[in-house]
Amino acid sequence: MKAAIGKIISATFDLALAAVFFITWTNPGSSLARPVEFMVLLMLIEFITVHSSAMLGSTWAGEESRSVRLRTVGVMTGLYALLVGAFSAGFGTWVPFIGFWVLSANRLLSMLIDGKPGPEAKKEAERSWARSVALYLFGAFGTTFLPVPRLGLTLDAMTDIDVAGSGVWVEEPWRVLAFGTAYFGIGGLLLLKDAVRQIGAPTTTEAAATDAAA
Repeated sequence: MKAAIGKIISATFDLALAAVFFITWTNPGSSLARPVEFMVLLMLIEFITVHSSAMLGSTWAGEESRSVRLRTVGVMTGLYALLVGAFSAGFGTWVPFIGFWVLSANRLLSMLIDGKPGPEAKKEAERSWARSVALYLFGAFGTTFLPVPRLGLTLDAMTDIDVAGSGVWVEEPWRVLAFGTAYFGIGGLLLLKDAVRQIGAPTTTEAAATDAAA
């Protein structure tokens, strides 16, 4: 039940983030919209978040002693902090650094709330990673090569947008906003589905009692 609650919280965060991407895409002048530059950086840093959450989640779910797992996670966290810090320095903003830790905390929330290491927790971390990678790759390629409407990012709106760098996401930022909308929206719905399944599934004790009765 604890893990399901964590998934519901994470799903709510993802769906709210998807809504912000959608609002920024359709109505960038809205008070609920965020700067387009911020949203582009957030999707870039999500790629690192997907990798780090898999590594940290798998390590934390291991069957080593708590002290060993804490030391390992601490070292890995330090390395990721250096990587993301360098990324932030390159763009001259703290947005990627802060975004990385917020996104990572949300991804690892259900595992931290449940707090039970073991093979099942490790499989759960691996499944979550595989799904996130698939969503990210399909979303990135799909919104890069398929037609995506500008919606609210008209030529007039684009005059106030200054995204650093080059490439299709910089030249046509509505694509990354569509990507974020789909990525976090679908991811949030899948997390809700997982939570509902966990709530309806029998606990280990109940399953053992059923087997014994049979």
